[in-house]
Amino acid sequence: MKKNLAIVFLAVCLCVAVVVSFNSVNTKKTEIDKLLQSVTQLQRDFDASNAQIAVLEGEKAALQADVETAKAALEAANAQIAVLEGEKTALQTDVDTAKAAAEAANAQIAALESEKTALQADVDAEKAAVEAANAQIAVLEGEKAALLAELDAIVSPPILTIERATFSVSNGMLQYSFVVYNADEETAVENPQFLVWIYNGDGDVIHEEILTLDTIEPGQRVVYESEVVEMAHATGGALEQILPVK
Repeated sequence: MKKNLAIVFLAVCLCVAVVVSFNSVNTKKTEIDKLLQSVTQLQRDFDASNAQIAVLEGEKAALQADVETAKAALEAANAQIAVLEGEKTALQTDVDTAKAAAEAANAQIAALESEKTALQADVDAEKAAVEAANAQIAVLEGEKAALLAELDAIVSPPILTIERATFSVSNGMLQYSFVVYNADEETAVENPQFLVWIYNGDGDVIHEEILTLDTIEPGQRVVYESEVVEMAHATGGALEQILPVK
């Protein structure tokens, strides 16, 4: 009896152990399935990551190409900047030279302005002097006009007209003649006088004389003819009236 109970107990224990083992196996299987699913998902994620990495590598290559292009552009820009810096230096030199020239020109202009001011002062002084002289001349002109008026009241104007005068020279012999006319129809000219002078070939006067005529009546025309006289070196002559006094 005890032996049978022991067997039953063992059988029960074995069954219990088998059940426990079966449940443990099922549990392990479930865990393995979950692990397999996790591995599958990880593989998928890894593949997706590799695809994304490939895309990123392409983008990296493109970016690297852009970087190289930008680097080349930067180097070209730096070279151009160096050229522009050289041009800037040259332009600055030209600007400095032009500035110095402008300053020199301004200094010269200032000097010229100073000279202009001094000259203007001189001109103004000369102008004032000229105006004063003109005022004095105006005064003198007035005095001259008054004196001429007084002189006209004393000396009579010429009233005889010398219409023709001829000087003939031949073989050292000289003779002259002239015609005078009294254009005044009312006044006779009493004993008019004429200054006669004879000159040589050089234009030098070699003889002078004063000739007095008889009274010439109003409107009368008189012809005078001199005697023939010896006058060596004479080539011609001239005469003018000595103004009569009323």
